[in-house]
Amino acid sequence: MAEGNWKQTVTTKIANHALHVGRVTMAWNALQTAQSDIFARMVTPSDHQLGYTIWHTVRSDRSERELFSNALKHLLKTRPKPLEEFTWFLGKMPGLEYRRNNVVHAPHENGPE
Repeated sequence: MAEGNWKQTVTTKIANHALHVGRVTMAWNALQTAQSDIFARMVTPSDHQLGYTIWHTVRSDRSERELFSNALKHLLKTRPKPLEEFTWFLGKMPGLEYRRNNVVHAPHENGPE
């Protein structure tokens, strides 16, 4: 492979990889934001900013989900159907997190094929 073609191939691969990593990251962030919105509205219905403050005090996505899950269990203890649906949703998150981490943190090969 000629020098110029190799550089162009590598540049194209890196750009495509970055695009896909960016899309996955943005989708994950949208999912986290949706959870924070629900949390803030349910836990602090009269002061959503307080709920967001509590949410953003937690330092990891996984810990935020634990906080969310525990709050839901308390707030929805007399409403089994919504609790069941949120529990199903939160049960899917570890698998999504695993896939997201593989995309975001995977090494990228930059050499020729």
